[in-house]
Amino acid sequence: MSDATDKSIACSEILLRGIRWKHLEWDEEAADVTVRSDAFIRQRRPDGTVDSDLSVDRLRYSTVEQSFARWGTLFTKGKLTGMPVARSLHTGWLRDLGLRVLASPTPENPAHAGIHGLPEPPPPNDSGRLQATAASRMATKLLLLSRFAGYGRDDVREQIRRRHQHATAGLLPPVARDRDDPPPPE
Repeated sequence: MSDATDKSIACSEILLRGIRWKHLEWDEEAADVTVRSDAFIRQRRPDGTVDSDLSVDRLRYSTVEQSFARWGTLFTKGKLTGMPVARSLHTGWLRDLGLRVLASPTPENPAHAGIHGLPEPPPPNDSGRLQATAASRMATKLLLLSRFAGYGRDDVREQIRRRHQHATAGLLPPVARDRDDPPPPE
């Protein structure tokens, strides 16, 4: 039974998780964009505080397009900002993992909700091995449960592919080597 203060979301609801540019990579083998599992880890703020939940939108109160409009998918001042990819999650699957999904609408986002019960990320500059392992394992589970829901702009794949090419270009040796050549000195 639920009352007016109950913020629980029905098991049947579909949620949208916005994925930031920094959590996207190019997969050469698949020739496509992939999402890193750390997109599903609670964020640690510069002041050291950790978000209490993982933000999502409820598809019941928002379309994918409306969520992208709120999240932004911009390329401004030479930096990629916003969340250009959406992944969907089923609330019932999250509950099966022991997580809670609670509505937390705001005036700017009436569809906002939070996934609660996720492990805390490790502290900065600390091995935090157990925390990192727990947070990583849960994030991987969430990534595997999530499904692609859309791109916020037409050129996301091209932007990620280009970023990958630029990153790998700096790592290539100046002269191509044969397989049998010894590696260069370090």
